[in-house]
Amino acid sequence: LMHFISGAHNDALMAGLVVLGLLLAASHQAWLAVIVVTLAGSVKPVGLVALPFVGLLWAGANADWKQIIKRWVMVGVIAGAILLVLEVVTGTGVGWISALSTPGAVRTWLSPPTALAMLLGGIGHLFGLDVTDPLVTGVRLLSTLVLAMFLAWLCLRPQGRNPVRAAGLAFFALVVLGPVVQPWYLLWSLPIFAACGLKRVEFRIALIGSAGLTLFGLITSSATQDSLVQIPDLVAALIVAASLWFVLAVSPRERRLLLGDPEDDGTMPVDPPAIARARQLQMGDPSRPRLRAS
Repeated sequence: LMHFISGAHNDALMAGLVVLGLLLAASHQAWLAVIVVTLAGSVKPVGLVALPFVGLLWAGANADWKQIIKRWVMVGVIAGAILLVLEVVTGTGVGWISALSTPGAVRTWLSPPTALAMLLGGIGHLFGLDVTDPLVTGVRLLSTLVLAMFLAWLCLRPQGRNPVRAAGLAFFALVVLGPVVQPWYLLWSLPIFAACGLKRVEFRIALIGSAGLTLFGLITSSATQDSLVQIPDLVAALIVAASLWFVLAVSPRERRLLLGDPEDDGTMPVDPPAIARARQLQMGDPSRPRLRAS
């Protein structure tokens, strides 16, 4: 309501198209799924991250590597053709590629890699060392490499994992390891996790993170101050931490909601139809030879 409705961010359209595309892929409408997810990427390029997982859903839970690669190639061809047509029709060309580096020009304390680099740079400044800029560049590069390896692992080691959940993990990793974070970036992955389920600890992280970023958004509209001592960021962070601590300290009901009970299983499927559906989408081992009917 705060960011997607009143804020009217284009992330809302992108996230909605990604969720629709994953639904179509899980419902065996793969061609339409690729088209919809590619349209999501045309709104905001980060949406294209869902395409490999659409390919996995298209290949099927028992697919071998030959089938998976075939589907990935088809996904790439369809998506490439759609993007080419859109570039010609809209006249934008490939300018969106150079625009991918724009977020890197912003520094935000909500981004863990950037925050770590600026914290280390601030400590170095106390000793007369001007190392903040190279530290930000270096830590961001390292986090990008870690992100690339994690995304590759999600795609190349799919066994035992639901591709829909893998897509949610991919978008979440983009936020945690990305160079810049805004509160509404959390909404890239939350709708996907809501569909595939979260374990107890994961659900608590989602609740506390959502509460914290919602409060942060109420206090300040941006998270792009690049100095810790600037009033908006510092005051916002302190108020958020104090508010969450106060609620947890005085309200047993809210404490149970945010921290959960020991027997709480999170939001994983519990009824037989939902469990069967989740297992149906779970990928097998592509390296294992498939049994063929004689």
